Amino acid sequence: GTLQRIQPQQIQAIRPDAEDNCVAGSAFGAATVMDHDFAFVGAPRTDGVESSTGAVHVFQRGERGAWVPLQTLVPEGLAEDAQFGHQIAVSDSVAIIGTGAEGAAYVYGLQVDGRWALTQRLFVEDGAAVGFGQAVSIKGGVAMVGAPFMTVNGRKSGAVLFYERQANGSWDFAQRIEPNLAHDT
Repeated sequence: GTLQRIQPQQIQAIRPDAEDNCVAGSAFGAATVMDHDFAFVGAPRTDGVESSTGAVHVFQRGERGAWVPLQTLVPEGLAEDAQFGHQIAVSDSVAIIGTGAEGAAYVYGLQVDGRWALTQRLFVEDGAAVGFGQAVSIKGGVAMVGAPFMTVNGRKSGAVLFYERQANGSWDFAQRIEPNLAHDT
């Protein structure tokens, strides 16, 4: 066999648009995920160090493979320190975006115009206290949202909540799994 030397490819700087309010300390890149021709970049401290509402910047692969800003996702009514964009997962034209401190997860769907729109906010009672939304995952019609501080058998040992996509596009709670604490010492 013959060894071939591979030349490194040029690195592209991917930056949000200037008007996106992405400032120093925004934690741009705290969460990243790609799906087909879309790249999602979380910036959970977008409003600065004092306030951490957060944002997710969506990029689309353009001509010649360059990534270009498409839109910035920030749902209305976020808590001041929500840390939206702390976690991101994408599957089959659906994105689920978790918060680091608000206690919610937001579901976005790819629209026919090629942009992403909020379709549902997932939450539980005392979501911020139990860390709901600090971890998210999605595969097909099933989404998982972590709640690492949820109380199970009197202990804050965490739980994962499963949601299933319905025929009408909504996401309904399906199941909660929690650790088996029978063998805890």
